[in-house]
Amino acid sequence: ILLTTPLFFVMSRLIDPNMMLTAWITLAFWAAVAWMQDGRRWQLGVFYAALALGFLTKGPVAIAVVALTLAGYRFWPRATREALPWRSPWSLAGVVVCAIASLSWFVVVARRHPELYDLFLGRELVDRVASDAHGRSEPFFFYVVLFPLGLLPWLPAFLTGLCDAWKRRDDADRLAL
Repeated sequence: ILLTTPLFFVMSRLIDPNMMLTAWITLAFWAAVAWMQDGRRWQLGVFYAALALGFLTKGPVAIAVVALTLAGYRFWPRATREALPWRSPWSLAGVVVCAIASLSWFVVVARRHPELYDLFLGRELVDRVASDAHGRSEPFFFYVVLFPLGLLPWLPAFLTGLCDAWKRRDDADRLAL
């Protein structure tokens, strides 16, 4: 589906780390779902390796996207989760190994160049999200228009699926009462 959307095609032609980030996030999701279905240890290894490589590609956004999505799935009504039981991929050992792998490059480079701590943590992390210091001052509606156009061939199917999922969620909530 992604390969046939205009937005994905255009972004894949740019020299931009977002496509590599998309690959690592997709691999992390695949490994998490595989772990929930099969429970094999190597799947957790792939999960944490993909998170670490996503972090090395573009910072903590990789981990945030995966963690927030898994949290949303975890707390979705049970009736809609029965096809895929929840088996948490999070473990202290995995998080520690992921953190070591994720931060390895940054720590080595920042020890040689201490000014990178402020550059990375301040300018690249905080300022990118909390200000328009990077020239990203598009109004909110810019994205409201861009994403539907970029996903146009699949937008009707997506909206239909979203409505169906919402209706099933409401039905599951009524049945639970």
